Amino acid sequence: MKWLIFIILLFLSINLYAKESKQVTKYYNSVYITESDDCYYTNTKGRTFTNLSLDDAKKIVPQFFELNNSKDKFDISVNLTTYPNPCINNLNLIIKSENEAQAKIYLMDENNNCELIFQGTMNIGNNDLQFDLSKANKGLQIICLEINGKKYYQKIIKM
Repeated sequence: MKWLIFIILLFLSINLYAKESKQVTKYYNSVYITESDDCYYTNTKGRTFTNLSLDDAKKIVPQFFELNNSKDKFDISVNLTTYPNPCINNLNLIIKSENEAQAKIYLMDENNNCELIFQGTMNIGNNDLQFDLSKANKGLQIICLEINGKKYYQKIIKM
């Protein structure tokens, strides 16, 4: 319950920390950090990118930075989309990749339990995957896609 309240407060805080000159939506899904520490958020409405400073991003999604203290550097050669979010039992992932590559997908919960749920090849273009999360703990979960030595994170809620 406390995680659900936290998530609701998190989404409400996005609008509070948004600067007037930046177009910010409250439907954030993925976080990418570039070499210059710029943060890009993808959303499910039009797949647009919004550029925020690292400090602004820490205010908006502090739990991401607690989970990712290594400050992995990301590029935008992979697009990770999850639906439905929140999910009950089944989770769909669409991974759009510009290159063919070996990938691993992990599911991490709020207690830092980590499970490898996929290991295989990502083809060029869209890769559609479906996972049965019926045995996963309820609450906040993090999907970690590891591909070409880079990690991409996405938050989901398991109901």
